[in-house]
Amino acid sequence: MTQKQHRLIQSIDIDPPGSATENMAGPYLPVEWLLSASYIEALDLTGPMLILVIQDHFRAAFDDLGATEGGLVTVAFDDVMNEGMSIEHTVLERSFRIATLEQNGHGLLQLNCIESHVWELMKPAKKSRFFVNKPLSQVIEEMTGLTAKISDDAVVSRCHLNAGDSVCTTLDRLALEQGCTVWLNRDNELCMTRMATFASASPTIQFRHNDKDPSNQYPIKRYTLHQQDDIYQMRFCRNFGGWSQIDELGQILPETLPDLPYRYYPTDDPQVLTNLNWLMVPLLELDTRGVGELEPGEPASLIAYRFEPHTPTNDRFPDFGITTKVVHYLSGEQAYLCRVELGVPKDAVDTQ
Repeated sequence: MTQKQHRLIQSIDIDPPGSATENMAGPYLPVEWLLSASYIEALDLTGPMLILVIQDHFRAAFDDLGATEGGLVTVAFDDVMNEGMSIEHTVLERSFRIATLEQNGHGLLQLNCIESHVWELMKPAKKSRFFVNKPLSQVIEEMTGLTAKISDDAVVSRCHLNAGDSVCTTLDRLALEQGCTVWLNRDNELCMTRMATFASASPTIQFRHNDKDPSNQYPIKRYTLHQQDDIYQMRFCRNFGGWSQIDELGQILPETLPDLPYRYYPTDDPQVLTNLNWLMVPLLELDTRGVGELEPGEPASLIAYRFEPHTPTNDRFPDFGITTKVVHYLSGEQAYLCRVELGVPKDAVDTQ
């Protein structure tokens, strides 16, 4: 008998923490028990995340399957209505740890989960580690044990993982100093891409609003436009400066001095001071149809059509953005949509 195919989530396996069955398939939670699911991927280390709302009237998931904090949830995703979860039409299988759970007296159980690799990176380091004058990819791989996918494998002059700090916190700081974004992709690779690379990237997908063409793969059903460039630059952009105990001048400044208020940053690397002014500014939030291939880090072109024949497109609508967060939302077994957040990389020096 052919196994029943569902709209997005094909199977859910729950094991209690430390269980001998963690590395074994099953027993599975019936997908029909799902009331809703949100699979969240982001262009940072807050994800991937998974939120499952389960109809658990008889407490089978809670009592029998052992759904509890720290438990392992293994989910198989497959977008059977489109091209799967990638252009190769592959099934995506990911493991998550239950961070928190909520249960009420009406038989509803909500599991809030974090991807298992990111879960490990969030734990406090037991000892300090120091990396000096090493390639960025080597620093990431030695620190995390994961494969690094780097857009520009620059040499890191200095990186410290202090005892008690999490690897996630250290990677966030390292990405900031390199002018990059860092995230975990679907191949469990830690990606670090320079915002300058994103800013000059060619679009690979296109979102269109008010387009009646049935071939439109990513129609914009609803959107909210964010205009926050000035606020972000006033809050975050500064003329960063450092200090060197070796250099005769003492004070270290970036190669191009921005006309911004001065702020000290503990480094003696001028390139780091320059990189600190790169920002990913929120641009747009939109809803589109559910497509499993959609993920963060995609350069996208944007078009909004108007109803007036003499002005077919809205010139004030942004024309380019980077997908910074994608929420694959499933309600019941059929209602599937994607909520996408887009941002635009900005350099404070170039926008003065």
